[in-house]
Amino acid sequence: MSTCVSNILQAMTPNKIILLFSIIISSALHVSAQKADEESIKAIETIVGRWQLQKVYAGSREITANPNSESRSWIQFDRDGSYQQQAEADDNGSYRLNENHSVLYLESLQNKESSSAVSPNRVTEFNITLKDDVLTMQPKGEDGGNTNKYVYTRSGQGSGEEN
Repeated sequence: MSTCVSNILQAMTPNKIILLFSIIISSALHVSAQKADEESIKAIETIVGRWQLQKVYAGSREITANPNSESRSWIQFDRDGSYQQQAEADDNGSYRLNENHSVLYLESLQNKESSSAVSPNRVTEFNITLKDDVLTMQPKGEDGGNTNKYVYTRSGQGSGEEN
């Protein structure tokens, strides 16, 4: 078989050989890109559902066992871009996700005290990692001082409906 291939290659001009290899390489890259597209699932699709808080870290130290940590807290993301959160203070609002930078924005609809006549909605930014059924959220502090990290596990099927 190798003599057959070498005979064909000898009969071809260098331009035809380059064209043949270019076609083979581009076909292989096209198939590889299609598989990558099929396998990659966007975080915006994966985040939908209810997430139960499992662990809280202050820096590298786990503080979940502290009485002040939220053991029954959860957050739910719905397909329509809204969220609900049960924690120390319940919250709800809308969310946006920057998948390129792994940043989650929660825009709270809860009224907060403000000196202005129109109280703007509070937007909180989180760096997130989302792998399998584990969501890790770390607030992006303006001062860089907040090192708390919240680890959630999925408690539903990701339907976005209450479980």
